[in-house]
Formats: sequence, structure tokens, C-alpha cells
Amino acid sequence: MERSVMIKHRVLTIFLLSFFCLMLLYPKTVFLGASEGLLLWFQTVLPTLLPYMILNNLMIHTSALQWICRVAAPVLCRIFATSYYGSFAVLSGFLCGYPVGAKTTSDLLKKGQITYKEAAYLLSFCNNTSPVFVISYVVQQNLQDPALTTPFLLILFLSPVLSSFLFRKCYSLPGNIITESSLSFLESDPVQRKQADLFDVCIMNAFEALTRIGGYMMLFTIAIRILSEFFPEHPFTLLLYATLELSTGIRMIAQSSYPAAYKIIFSASLTTFGGWCCVMQTHSMTSETHIPMLPYIAEKLVTAVVTSLLISAYVYCFYTY
Repeated sequence: MERSVMIKHRVLTIFLLSFFCLMLLYPKTVFLGASEGLLLWFQTVLPTLLPYMILNNLMIHTSALQWICRVAAPVLCRIFATSYYGSFAVLSGFLCGYPVGAKTTSDLLKKGQITYKEAAYLLSFCNNTSPVFVISYVVQQNLQDPALTTPFLLILFLSPVLSSFLFRKCYSLPGNIITESSLSFLESDPVQRKQADLFDVCIMNAFEALTRIGGYMMLFTIAIRILSEFFPEHPFTLLLYATLELSTGIRMIAQSSYPAAYKIIFSASLTTFGGWCCVMQTHSMTSETHIPMLPYIAEKLVTAVVTSLLISAYVYCFYTY
């Protein structure tokens, strides 16, 4: 065990030193990559995620969580075999976007409102791209075809739903693990916070999470730029670069020379997977709870395959060029 840890540390050290040296050798490339990543974060991710993340934090720490679960749980618990409060993670993950589903799952686990096993199950299917991002950024700004809005939303919603039926068998959940009466608000605080303090804490927590997301986006966009210096873009390497960071990857696919059908299929599949940057963001949001990432990655790849099959069927049967 100690030997494997030492090897991992050495590999990480070599990688970081190599990346740092490359950044010193290509300062202009680093500047362009950092500017591009932060601009995407500021113009796309910040306005689409920050409001939802603040409200999400507030709802988790107030009685709003109880009211929402009271309405959503009777339906979502039966469909997804989740607990009472797990239904809130499902709503957040499908409506708010990466990595709000992961953060909500982690917060509920830390508050003791879901179990570790259920948290791992929820993470397998409820950490998805938000409908706002799909409509505004993927379909309208990049693919520039409003006719794709409804098919994209339906397929990107249906894929994780279908995958959840497969994943739940791996976790053997009893369902409805936690009852409504077990809710304990702000249990990390000895004295319940005043409402004004709660707003401040939730806002700062959302900004901290969004800052980490921006940092990952910047680093991965720099990595794409540096790799492009050594391996110029062609159909194969472009796909590899696109999987590193979702926003940059979608734009690269849309601006490529791929046929329209391939652009649609690749964009939908990448949107479902989220890219390696989203994997790192998810790990950042769940690191305190130690939910393993390898099963999550495998589950996202399976869901991306389901998406590719569904979107391919749509493109070749119904889409007109």
C-alpha cells in the first residue's frame, strides 16, 4: 500500500513539474488558454450556476428542503428508488447543472440525511448538465440549430434516467431510508444561525465552489492549448482535446470540419459525460465525503454511450440537414 502511494506521488510530482516547465516555455499559450477558460467561466458558467447554487444552499439549510421533498419524494422515490431527501439531490442534479448535483449529494451526506451507499448511487445519475446550459450554450450558441432544442433536452434527460435502472442494481438500496421526522437543520452549528448570517454563509459557499470550478476550467483550457502546440488538431486529436473541458470541447466540435450529424452526436455525448474537467470538479465537491471517483467515471461513460445511441437514432431517422 505504501509503495503504491509513493508511486502515485512520484507520478503526480513528475506531471506537475513537466506541466510547470511547459507553462514557462509557452507563456503566450498559457495566457491565451487562461483568458479563454476564465472568459468562458465568467460568461457561461457563472451566470448559469451561481443563482442556483446559492438557492440550493439556502434550501438545504432551511425548511424549504422539507417542503420540496414532501412534493417531490412521492414521485421520485418510486421512480429512482431513493430516500426521502435523496429526491432533492435528483431535482438539483437534473435542473441545476454540473457540479450542483454532486455538491447537493455531498451536503446531504454530511448532514446525515442520506447514507453513503445512496450518495454513491445518486452521484451515478444525478450530476448532469443544466437545461439552461444545453439550450443557450450547446444548441443556440454553438450548434446554432433551434430545432435540436427539444430532442437534446429529452435525450439528455432520458439517458441518465435509463442508466439509473442499471446502476441501482449495483447498490441494493432499500428505499425510503430516512423519514421526514429525522431532519435536523444546521446540525453543524451549536446555535442555529440568524437568517442574515445564513444568507451570507450560503452566498460565500457558492462563490467558493464557483471559484474552484473556474480554476479547473482555466487549467484544463491551458492544457488544451499546450497540447495543441505539440499535436495539431485533426479529427482524432480534436475529440481527445474536447473531452478535457466541456465548454471548450463543445465549441471545438461545433467549429470543426465534422459533418453535421457527427457534430450533433459528439456534442450530445460530451455533454452527458461532462469532460475530465467536470470529473475533477465533482471530485472537488465530494472530496470530504470520500465518494469514490472510478465508479462515477465508469457510470458517466456508460450514460454517454446510451446518449450516443439515442441521439444517433434521432439524427438518422428524423433530423433533416
